[in-house]
Amino acid sequence: MYSQLEANGYPVFVIGNKRIFGLEIDEIKSALAEEI
Repeated sequence: MYSQLEANGYPVFVIGNKRIFGLEIDEIKSALAEEI
């Protein structure tokens, strides 16, 4: 799955249809808020 995401680092978060690379806390919170 990692290679399918075309990831080149870690961690990789998949929230809904978004891929977030690294610990981008604001992006993670935003993506989670959109899914609620």
